[in-house]
Amino acid sequence: MLRCQWPATMTPISSVPAAAVGLRMPKPATRPAARPSMSSGVAPLVCSSVALTQSRWRARSMAWAPGMKGSTLGSLRISSSASASAASNCVKQTSPAAKLIRPPARCHDSRPTGKSIAKLGLSMSGTAATASSNLDSFSIVDAQGDVLHTADGRTLIDLFTAHGTVWLGHRHPDVRDALQRQLDKVWITGGYATPMVQEMRAAMNGFLPEGYLLASLASTGMEANEQALRIARTLTARNGAVGFAGAMHGKSFFTAALGWDNGDGLAIPQVHRVPCGRGVDEAQTLAEAGVRLRRGGIAAIFVEPVHATSFGWEGGPVFYQALSALAAQHGALLVYDEVLTGFHRTGPSFCFLQHGVRPDIIVFGKACGNGFPVAGVAVRDGIAIAPRMLLGSTFSNNALAAAAVKATLSCLRALEPEARVRAIESTVQQQLLPALAEGPIVLSGKGAMWILTFPTAEQAAACARAVLGAGVCIGFHNRQLRLLPPVTIAPANLRLACQKIAECCMLVS
Repeated sequence: MLRCQWPATMTPISSVPAAAVGLRMPKPATRPAARPSMSSGVAPLVCSSVALTQSRWRARSMAWAPGMKGSTLGSLRISSSASASAASNCVKQTSPAAKLIRPPARCHDSRPTGKSIAKLGLSMSGTAATASSNLDSFSIVDAQGDVLHTADGRTLIDLFTAHGTVWLGHRHPDVRDALQRQLDKVWITGGYATPMVQEMRAAMNGFLPEGYLLASLASTGMEANEQALRIARTLTARNGAVGFAGAMHGKSFFTAALGWDNGDGLAIPQVHRVPCGRGVDEAQTLAEAGVRLRRGGIAAIFVEPVHATSFGWEGGPVFYQALSALAAQHGALLVYDEVLTGFHRTGPSFCFLQHGVRPDIIVFGKACGNGFPVAGVAVRDGIAIAPRMLLGSTFSNNALAAAAVKATLSCLRALEPEARVRAIESTVQQQLLPALAEGPIVLSGKGAMWILTFPTAEQAAACARAVLGAGVCIGFHNRQLRLLPPVTIAPANLRLACQKIAECCMLVS
């Protein structure tokens, strides 16, 4: 049974009972007389264009890949990237291989239908919990670039990227080689200095926006948020914190209390959660935050710039500027949690640059080590880090994490990430918005971070499992599907994945 009580990161579809995995679809009764040829740049099993009537969607046309005779649901022909830059070794990870990955010999249209979903043990109105329980989850045995390979021979386009951590793509050679070199030297010293940590610190300070310096590395974003609170408490001599409903800062007692209501009745008296998000006026949110600040005792305000587990909500620049002014007026520090949005996922290096504010503390993680467990805290000029802030922990600032971060930063710079993220945003919008127009499913997000919100959790679960069956790995929680493609994703693979998602959305709407 699927449980999503603590959605600090979205549930990977690969972790739920795989009712849509590895089952063969029935052959269609008839075949189209003609099979139009595909463009040389894309070789999917199916490319469907979608038309919208006033009240419902319908499939308008279907193109067959030449030579296909049938299919296993979810088997895809994955395209290699044609957009890799020859100027840098870092872009060699945009796809796993130059050759196409071939589907099984028995092939037919892999687009899931209502009938086929029923055969997979899940009705279109059912939840993941109603899926057949006699099917084992699949196992991922290999991953490279933007694709995953399973033990049963399937290939999935990865729009999940391990909760958004594998930002450069799986098994990136530059990060792998950097880790291997460090493995041959020193791994962890418990806080004693190493050359690699010093090199990483210099690289990170060069990457951070002007006026910010790295305070410390941590192992997770949750730990980094705890460190941010300790910095704020030490500087202000206060214990309180303000967060916003629907934000996700981690699973610890403190970080969960900031924004996420797990329905368990637990609370911390000094932590105040302000109403926020869809259906709540920004002026109301600001007024409530002002009330909390005027009562005193608040050390920091924590902001997640895009609510990645709460329908993709993001306030306008004026909202964040007013919030920053409130914090300064009442002597509280403004903390931006950029664990998911940082490192160019929304375009610029950090999302706060789009809001016209300068937070006192930046928290980052996930993408900064390309899958290696590492996060960090940066502070603005003028904030001095003191031992009593207790930023150290057993694994913080270890040499292996530093090697991963340094390599990731080097490669990210060579990729021209802002241009790549703009291209990803354009593709997602072009492929999904026409299919969702006037329908009940809402697409929100920006850059390489997108959330699909469904009317019900049952519809979201059904669509999520259909998407997996169609060969695309995503994350989902409650009424939401989340798309987090790697910055190096092959354009053809992103288009194909979005086409599959659009088709599955049509089935459950």
